[in-house]
Amino acid sequence: MASSSSPYPKKYDVFLSFYGPDTRRTFVSHLHKALIDSGIVTFIDDRELEEGDQFFDKIREAIAESRFAVVVLSENYAFSRCCMEELQMILELHERRELEVFPAFCGVDPFRFEWSADFLERRSEMVEKVPNWDEALKRISELQFGGPFGFWRGDDSALVDAITSRIYSQLKNTETASATESSVIHTLVGMERHFEAMNQLLALGSGNTDIRIIGIWGVGGVGKTTLARYVYDKISDRFQDHFFMKNVDKMHKESGSSHRLVEEFMSKTLERGSDVMTKARLGHRKILLVLDSVDETEQLKDAVKDINGFGPGSRVIVTTQDKGLLLACGVNLLYEVECLRFNEAFQVFCQSAFNPKEDGPSLHSGWLSIRAVQLSGRVPLALKMLGSYLRGRGEDEWERALDELAAN
Repeated sequence: MASSSSPYPKKYDVFLSFYGPDTRRTFVSHLHKALIDSGIVTFIDDRELEEGDQFFDKIREAIAESRFAVVVLSENYAFSRCCMEELQMILELHERRELEVFPAFCGVDPFRFEWSADFLERRSEMVEKVPNWDEALKRISELQFGGPFGFWRGDDSALVDAITSRIYSQLKNTETASATESSVIHTLVGMERHFEAMNQLLALGSGNTDIRIIGIWGVGGVGKTTLARYVYDKISDRFQDHFFMKNVDKMHKESGSSHRLVEEFMSKTLERGSDVMTKARLGHRKILLVLDSVDETEQLKDAVKDINGFGPGSRVIVTTQDKGLLLACGVNLLYEVECLRFNEAFQVFCQSAFNPKEDGPSLHSGWLSIRAVQLSGRVPLALKMLGSYLRGRGEDEWERALDELAAN
């Protein structure tokens, strides 16, 4: 697996890029099910997008928050502006080693794709709509032929299995390298300040044997998951069993029951080689459990019933955007992740907008960077997305982009 240059934990394992009318109900539906069944957290656009749809901002956010992208190239993929804009962002992140790409041709011959009469006829129209259209298609073709599925000649079901197995294997290899990741994560901007406050709520060194549930809340993109992962990596070795459960909201929607949460925790704990556990035996284990991205009261209320049966000294951390949800479930130990301080926000933005090998922003681009930080609201995810978009562009382009952002 190509190592990521970003130390920030990602929300999704996989982003699926595809043209809905071609493959949504066929290849993509089978691939999505296989990924989900393997426990791989996958983002899939579940509605048809029109050009200019405001929802595309969420698509860009999901790409930035994914570790892998599977690009399903079908007959009409290259003639969708949304698909091509997705592809350009995916390739930009891939070049910076922040995301790994798996291309898959579906229903088209990769050797003849670019020479079809229809392709050549519609080429000039798309070049006008999406700058660097040709370059993006050339690059994804190079990745296709140089990648693990470059000369694939099996059927679709076998390709689904191959892609799923490859991603699952690389994710497991990444988990075994968590110690290396933890050595990098200490550089995250502002984390030590948050960790000190969380430490007070966790009260790990006070001899408390009570079971504590701590709620981390704040607006979207402010860094709740990042903080939860940072705390988890710092303290997990103090517990007999520990598990970081990502995207609880999606798990609940797919399974229809939050009772699956503790069952999932037990299966993962068993997979890591600890004793076989039943709910009755959980009461004798000191457990650390993180429930990330909870968005419904029912999710947490159901989970709390099992959490109360954990062993003495256990700790549970819940992340959510909804403070009221935490209070409704009796969670009174709360920590709000506020927006970054200005100097922290400026540092995060510059990490994404400038090459670390360079000296940093010039005087003029420094002022533009300050404006970008102000427009982003000092929200980490917004800072990273804006910085990534502006990276490598000229100052005139920066000014236009920031003017457009200010006008919206």
